[in-house]
Amino acid sequence: MGADLALDPAEEIEGPIMEMTDARGADVVFEASGNPDAFAAGERLTCKQGRLMLVAVYEGRRLELHANRVLGNELDILASFWANDTDFRRAVDLVASRKLDVRPLITERVALDDLQGAFERLASDRGKYAKILVDCNS
Repeated sequence: MGADLALDPAEEIEGPIMEMTDARGADVVFEASGNPDAFAAGERLTCKQGRLMLVAVYEGRRLELHANRVLGNELDILASFWANDTDFRRAVDLVASRKLDVRPLITERVALDDLQGAFERLASDRGKYAKILVDCNS
């Protein structure tokens, strides 16, 4: 969907990022896991004058910020917590106008009768299924 690289913070991520960027670090890092260790890695692996985007919820967790690293590397740290009605309308308009093709996100289509099976497949193999479309008319 346009990202150059997507990594699981539970796995080793520094090597692939540094290899891909010739040891410079990533221009933009989206931290979407809510894991404080992933935040620390994102802060460390964002390049000089790069942008670290926080789109996760850190429920009851404290984050350690290395202010001198942020200042010295002139990092932009931005956060996005929620979408509003305008955001949803824009998204629907983009999909309806086909300016945004969401078909690659749909990994399976199921009839309403197979909803239970779809949930079971989704729970058993999260890496295989992104979005399962339920057709309520079939």
